[in-house]
Amino acid sequence: MQEYPWSTWSAAGRGEVHRSAAALVMQQLELRRSEIARGAMRGFAGATEVAILTIDVHGVIRFANHAAGALFGWDLAEMIGHRSS
Repeated sequence: MQEYPWSTWSAAGRGEVHRSAAALVMQQLELRRSEIARGAMRGFAGATEVAILTIDVHGVIRFANHAAGALFGWDLAEMIGHRSS
């Protein structure tokens, strides 16, 4: 019978591995959930005629939809990453 390296680990060590694996799975699930939510928001923002801007705490434009670009007369590439004033 083959000996696996983890078979020599203590119960506490195996428990720590299980907790670490569970935490990693939860992080991956949360990342996927936020990616789905962000995709849904971008889909809505692209389909609406309402201007939508996302500005961070430093006043930098992080997202703008086409309606916002049309409202301000700017290309989206010009808006994203620039400070709002």
